[in-house]
Amino acid sequence: MERFGYVTRDAAHLIRLLRMGVEFLQTGDLVVFRPDAQELVEIKLGGWSLDQVKREANALFSQAESAYQVSRLPDRPDHDAVNRLCVEIVYGALSNRGR
Repeated sequence: MERFGYVTRDAAHLIRLLRMGVEFLQTGDLVVFRPDAQELVEIKLGGWSLDQVKREANALFSQAESAYQVSRLPDRPDHDAVNRLCVEIVYGALSNRGR
């Protein structure tokens, strides 16, 4: 905070989460292993000014809003399907251990 005027780690997380959100709204896929990882590390190391972070965040918030308006994702998660998947995963893991 003292060195750069903002918490660089938090800024990197902000940009990553916004990018992931936009991608998810546009594609329905959650990309965990980031193709932009090096740029995120650069932000974390203080390579971006606060103004750069703010500009990128504002652009991404705008993209997220636009993507949300046209997203084909359901309004709510299918809790029953999520529960069934969790049970399948646990049973599968336990059966692989011989239990």
